[in-house]
Amino acid sequence: MGTITAFPIPTETIPDLPDVGPISDASQFVLERAGTGRVAATAVLDYVKVTTDAAYLHLTGGTVSGPILVGSAILPDFGTPMLAASATGAQNALIGQTINSLPPSTLAFPCGITGYGSLTTAGNTVFGVFGRADLSTVGVPGVATNEFNSFNFAGTPTGATPPLNSFGTTEFCTIALQLAAYGNFPSLMGLAVLLGAQPFQHGIYVHPQAATSYGLFIDGSTTASPAGAGALVRMASPVGAPNIIAQQMGTFDGTKLALSVADSTGVVHASINHAGDYTTPGIQIGHDGTIDYITPTTAASATLGANGAPPAQVAGYLVQKIGGASYKFPYYNV
Repeated sequence: MGTITAFPIPTETIPDLPDVGPISDASQFVLERAGTGRVAATAVLDYVKVTTDAAYLHLTGGTVSGPILVGSAILPDFGTPMLAASATGAQNALIGQTINSLPPSTLAFPCGITGYGSLTTAGNTVFGVFGRADLSTVGVPGVATNEFNSFNFAGTPTGATPPLNSFGTTEFCTIALQLAAYGNFPSLMGLAVLLGAQPFQHGIYVHPQAATSYGLFIDGSTTASPAGAGALVRMASPVGAPNIIAQQMGTFDGTKLALSVADSTGVVHASINHAGDYTTPGIQIGHDGTIDYITPTTAASATLGANGAPPAQVAGYLVQKIGGASYKFPYYNV
């Protein structure tokens, strides 16, 4: 058939029309609206995008104006989202995954899920990431938590501190939660346990088998410490409440240390055991009031003084120790 230049086409059917190839921005369509006429493909595309953004995503590229909801309704507590995914039962509402297959020591930060928040007006709050988990029904027990896990299938960490977690590391670094501060000024806190509408029973808890070396490790060096110019640990409590409770589990053994002070090589210079005995290399003050001069300086004689001889009758004798042996020291009435 020849080129079609006029409508209608009384002697032709649709299969008789020529194939003009794939659709592009240069294509045109013949449409009927208050008469028959031509419409550019770009006009059809714009119409589809404007009228269907709320219900359909572009297969390749493009911008969706939102809001987009995948799944069932979203709780009103979170307002109107631009993009929301909701699931029930065993479904995950949203999964982010990335696999770093870059060449070794490549400077890049691939993330499964990235959150970003920026504050530009005074007195407001913004969250880069917010997680919430509810025990929703009264009387129904269960666990509601926000969990961060690390899985190590590669090798045992050396335990070196600070951790060798920079690019090019040869360490096996698995860190379940890492906090770091950036910007032009110091950040206020790395971790804060704050009061919401209800308190926590425990602010921070470490399971007995959760750590093999230390439950809490606050590092330092000869030139720096997390404390700066202040105390490494500061604890405040109401009047009458203890700041520290050193609790020994199992059968009580008072000789076990509750607190020790050591130098950079690990040599202990002072300690307190669970019985309450305070010990240094030179003296031990017992929980029963006895004092043992472990490494005393003694003499077999003394120089005569000018204050007269001591009274003939003593009030009693105080038993103390010198080098582990007990001695009696006289004392007098005032």
